[in-house]
Amino acid sequence: MQLTFERAEQVAPNCRSALSARVAGRPYAGSMAIQVTRSGAGFDVEVTPPEGSWKSRHPLTPTEVLEQLSALGCHSTAITDALDESGADWRPTHDAEVMRRRREGA
Repeated sequence: MQLTFERAEQVAPNCRSALSARVAGRPYAGSMAIQVTRSGAGFDVEVTPPEGSWKSRHPLTPTEVLEQLSALGCHSTAITDALDESGADWRPTHDAEVMRRRREGA
């Protein structure tokens, strides 16, 4: 089985970002797609399964994006891929928030 990676025009299935894995020329079948877009200092997020959907009500921090989407069953790699595709340098903000929470004991 050969895997190739290519950028899709639309959000790929299986809770994956637009950077989709293909097997034998077909996208992986699955149930959810992630779209993350930069919104001010945060991110607007939309997850679109075939039935129903979830959308953030306000911009989320990178850490909140990871928490919310993990709770919905999305894989961490798919989430970070979607954050990367937003074009924002989100990792320093996430690292700072994680360190702040550790100091506060949260």
